[in-house]
Amino acid sequence: MAGPAPTCSVTVGSMSAQSAHLLPIYRDRQYQRLWTLGMSVGLIRWAEILAYAVFTYEQTRSALWVASLMMLRMLPLALLGVSLGALAARLSRRKVLLAGQAGLLAITLVLLLLSFQGWIEVWHLALASALSGVLWACDMPMRRGLMGDIAGPDRALFAWPVLSMVPVIGQERLRLDPQGVGLLASLEGVGALTAAMLMSVFAARLRHGLVFLVAVVSFMVLQLLLAWSEQVLLTGAALLLLGGVQTGFAIMQSTLAYTAAPPQRRAEAMGLMTMCIGVSPLGFLGVGALAERLGAPNAIWVCGICGLLGVALSWPLCRACVRDQAVAPIETKL
Repeated sequence: MAGPAPTCSVTVGSMSAQSAHLLPIYRDRQYQRLWTLGMSVGLIRWAEILAYAVFTYEQTRSALWVASLMMLRMLPLALLGVSLGALAARLSRRKVLLAGQAGLLAITLVLLLLSFQGWIEVWHLALASALSGVLWACDMPMRRGLMGDIAGPDRALFAWPVLSMVPVIGQERLRLDPQGVGLLASLEGVGALTAAMLMSVFAARLRHGLVFLVAVVSFMVLQLLLAWSEQVLLTGAALLLLGGVQTGFAIMQSTLAYTAAPPQRRAEAMGLMTMCIGVSPLGFLGVGALAERLGAPNAIWVCGICGLLGVALSWPLCRACVRDQAVAPIETKL
């Protein structure tokens, strides 16, 4: 087992005192490398998820099978999130990240060989989804925690499973071929990338809790629009906006977890967040079962309404996210 990576201490003061001395986060070279890595892996991962979903639905005509592949991908986050977060505080994050990317490359090459030979089957994709999920569970606390360390505090769910139904809606309701489904689903990625770039520039001016709350509510409302739409252009617009607000949610989810934890417990906090994200397999199974019985659009309707109801019932907790908190002087280990 590798020993702990060399560390150096950097004292981070209050937000008002430090902001003037820090470069904008998007100009930090180390952060640029990690952001580029995350973007590249994310693009590959979502293209892979889309290809898995299209192939699986063509082979099985089952929305439940499509959702089950995403469940298998997310389950390791729940099972391994906390333990990997603890390991992140002790291992060289750089080595773990490199090993994870090598593992993802190996999985992709095996699937590519099976595809060329015409041997690819749904169970291959199920196994690959589970293995990729394990590597994703390693990546999240390591890379996100490292990005948080570099950025520092000053720079820095009945929801997401419905996106697994996009291939089903594209083929069943909109009558699109696989190329059309791919183009439609890519709009979510365009929205996510655009929002990520904008937030990297304006992050210091944003109220993190407010962005988080607005993103959550907006996602619920937009998924109702996605369920209602029967036109390709309107569906595409909904996915474009969904990608943007999903980015706001994902970024602020990590940021709030990172800044709220004591410096010496941040890696574990990121691992705990990873475990909580891993609970989403319940949502994937639920939306898949609903889609089998009610159809994908109606399943999305149910999820959206349940999500909005959940926000309403937990409003005192949600409102607390909006309150700004002063950042006390801390010691950050890089």
